[in-house]
Amino acid sequence: MKLIFKDLETLRKVVAVNADLSFENLAPYLHSAQLFVARFVGEALVDGLATAVFSNANLNQVQQALWDRIRVPVANLATAKYARFKNVMITDAGVLRTSSEQQKDAFEWQLSQALAQLQEEAWQGLEYLLRFLEEKKADYPAYTDSAEYATHQASLIRSAQVFSRYYFIADSRLTFWSLQSCLRAAEARVIRPLLGSVYATLLAEANLSDEQTLQLDGARRALAYETISRALRERIVEVTDAGVQVNAISQYTLSRHQTPASDIRLQQTLAYIDQQAAAALADLAGTLTDPTTPGSGLGVQGDKIIAF
Repeated sequence: MKLIFKDLETLRKVVAVNADLSFENLAPYLHSAQLFVARFVGEALVDGLATAVFSNANLNQVQQALWDRIRVPVANLATAKYARFKNVMITDAGVLRTSSEQQKDAFEWQLSQALAQLQEEAWQGLEYLLRFLEEKKADYPAYTDSAEYATHQASLIRSAQVFSRYYFIADSRLTFWSLQSCLRAAEARVIRPLLGSVYATLLAEANLSDEQTLQLDGARRALAYETISRALRERIVEVTDAGVQVNAISQYTLSRHQTPASDIRLQQTLAYIDQQAAAALADLAGTLTDPTTPGSGLGVQGDKIIAF
């Protein structure tokens, strides 16, 4: 994969690094950062843009809009990774410090502050990139054709905004992305069996009747709570004083350390989430009819409604 940056000058428009920084030394970290961003938007999209950049032709309006947004997470992630590694040299004699009498390396707290800022800019940039692609997806077929995009479309809940209607995640695309494994498991093992043949109709989300619209709303609510219930148990997220912390994203280059939720707080949260999930599943079951038992009113009854 080619790089979306051709030289240091274009990178300095995003991250304020010194002019004497070696672009050649930074290049491996730019490549790593591009591959990381490609995990969210697809390699074809990133590679296509990089090819256009290196063709030395002027980018068209669509390409320029993408480049303006994708360069922020790539540049900040790469610089953060480079900054941590540049404090040392790997030689035949082992790992050595790069400081000298004329030039001292930064104190640990200074490095930590710089890394925290770079990481914050990177995550915000990635959020803005994903939001932009959602809004302008018609302009980027390489994105809509990607496996990353297709993964979200094969679900009753396809976006962070929809998920936040039922369980608030601040419309965060990164949080939603990190919850995907739990969401797919909850949908396949709980929601789809409960819905039966109705599932395909709700998934298509086309020309739904009032009753089916109600069923879709109930299915999404149950799916959101089932997802969070699984995520808490699998420790994909942790409950802290700052709220729900998602580990899968922040640990990429994280220099900070978070304290796991206490067992008591975790159990209290699980009890509440389980209660909400059970209530949502019961409400959803109440909107379904049993195709094999006329007059029963419920497709699933008793303990079968709740399956964790």
